[in-house]
Amino acid sequence: MGEWVDQSDKIDVHLSCRWFENKSFLMMEYKVSLPGKEPMLVRQRVGWDPHNSMVRSWVFDSRGGFGEGFWEREGNHWIVSQTGILPDGGLGSATNIIEFVDQDTFIWRSKDREVDGQPMADTEVKFARKVAKEKEAP
Repeated sequence: MGEWVDQSDKIDVHLSCRWFENKSFLMMEYKVSLPGKEPMLVRQRVGWDPHNSMVRSWVFDSRGGFGEGFWEREGNHWIVSQTGILPDGGLGSATNIIEFVDQDTFIWRSKDREVDGQPMADTEVKFARKVAKEKEAP
């Protein structure tokens, strides 16, 4: 839960995570900025799928892409098998791993990435909890 920022010089990512009403879903909003490109906004909803007895997610981005993921917990990791449709109609897939380092740090890794059957490089982003700015004394 809370606000998170990446700790990389290559990419600028801001993540907000909060509960949806009645704590039925986690709502995650990402703003991903790369130099020289329009930022991409991503919304992800994560929740329990009682029919399949598993955690699932649905993701939508500001460029028209969308997808779903199937989550499994392994120790301090979540493993997410992700598939989706790209804005141009292409098919994408990846295995995303969320590793909790401590209460203020986690690492998001994406591996086995493919677009239309073509392999893509693995990627990794380290996130830190965004510290609230202290108010100045009057």
